[in-house]
Amino acid sequence: MALNVDTTIELNLKDIISPYTAGTNSGFFVTMRGSIDNVLSRSEELSIDLEHGRFEVQLAVSPNELLTRSTYTFYIVPKHVIFENDKVEVTLNVAWITSNFSCNINIPTGGCTASGNKIALVSSGRVYDGTALELVIEGLINPYYTGTHSGFFVHTKKATDYVFAISDELSIDVDYGKVEAQVAINPNNALTRSTYTFLVKPKHFILSNSDIELTLGSAIIPSDFTCQYSVTGGGCAASGDTVTLNSLSTVDANTEIEVIIGDVINPYPVGTNSGFFATPKSGTGEVLSRSEELSIDIDYGKVKAEFSLSTIQAQLRSTYTFLITPEHYILENGKIEVTLDSTAVAPDFSCQINISAEICTANCHTIILES
Repeated sequence: MALNVDTTIELNLKDIISPYTAGTNSGFFVTMRGSIDNVLSRSEELSIDLEHGRFEVQLAVSPNELLTRSTYTFYIVPKHVIFENDKVEVTLNVAWITSNFSCNINIPTGGCTASGNKIALVSSGRVYDGTALELVIEGLINPYYTGTHSGFFVHTKKATDYVFAISDELSIDVDYGKVEAQVAINPNNALTRSTYTFLVKPKHFILSNSDIELTLGSAIIPSDFTCQYSVTGGGCAASGDTVTLNSLSTVDANTEIEVIIGDVINPYPVGTNSGFFATPKSGTGEVLSRSEELSIDIDYGKVKAEFSLSTIQAQLRSTYTFLITPEHYILENGKIEVTLDSTAVAPDFSCQINISAEICTANCHTIILES
């Protein structure tokens, strides 16, 4: 069919895969040929401007507690074609890649490799735009502080590492870690020096120079308390109602840590005493996790007593001497109560004791000494 001069011809070529280089791409021409394939004319060189390819990407993390081994699932829909030997690479920002990580994706690949904070895989076949990809990476360790962490990306690269597509920045939300804890005491008598054994099992990693803070409720921590522990640490320090195991070495998740605190003085209300916690902290003091509230059961203290009389004749004034040995502490403002059965207490009775006391009062058959 013959065409007149200056006739505009519109040629639409569909499903052509664009070059992978972002920016200006030249080398496009139109060549007119005759019936015997001879060149009649050729246009000037044409060019097109290309942007980087794009993705639709979502990222899910489970579990999302800090410093916990976790699975990262990337849901990827590329808006471009991925050729054989192209790379799909994810940037994991502050998540840690363990040596035994693994990854799976629903396209043929030659496996995954890790370098720094990136994991890459090489496609073994062509993947067309719009194909839903699911990349599952196991064995990662979540960042060590709570809140939103950004800086996660998906790239596609040529074998030369030229990046031709990049996702929008992705983020994850990290929550506090979890820790299991138990506490046992022996003996459990009120106001008695006792040994407190804490079993602390963080569900997350403990990094080097981190601490474990143990809160002892209303127990009294004397200056001469003792402390032993089953991991490498820098010793224990007391402040108020807490004992802190300082400067731990790195401890793997789910490791049970035993901390034995000796010579602690038990609380004095008999019954259940709560307010005990285990709180792992970072080396800079941020709370990593906190146990559920723990409690201990306190029993009555023990006291040994014996007494003698100055005279054994009936209904004569006599001096009763009591030798009292409490097996527990007597706190300031505490009382010693002596019951005399059917013995009458004279109005002008007196009492003496070899400890500091303020007042001695009598009520029928009972004498109360207030310290």
